[in-house]
Amino acid sequence: MTNGSTLVVRLFARNVCLRQLGITLTSKLLHTLIAAFAESRNDNDTDLQQRRAQFLEKVSDAMGYIDTNFIKRGLIEPALRSFRGGSLTMLEENNLELALNIEPFRRLLGIRVLEVIEQIIISGR
Repeated sequence: MTNGSTLVVRLFARNVCLRQLGITLTSKLLHTLIAAFAESRNDNDTDLQQRRAQFLEKVSDAMGYIDTNFIKRGLIEPALRSFRGGSLTMLEENNLELALNIEPFRRLLGIRVLEVIEQIIISGR
């Protein structure tokens, strides 16, 4: 998901869904989007967790079996910090630029961004 598309999702969820559907149904809609983005077959938390783990392994494989903790802490966390308005170091920017060329990483990051949007909507921030 690009930064522009995530903004559209966040604004749509906040300004349209939340007003028309309320928090519970908006959260359910976002969860359905997350499951679809993850290609989850069962739309339950266990399957979603397994899909996340599979994407993480695929990213690791594509990057030469890089440590999955680095993917989480060195790539996903800085990307989410940037999504929330934080800054990135030059090294983080370069690492993300490389990682964004890998489809499973984009999908994994998209899942996490949608989860952050869901958390923002639920918390009312």
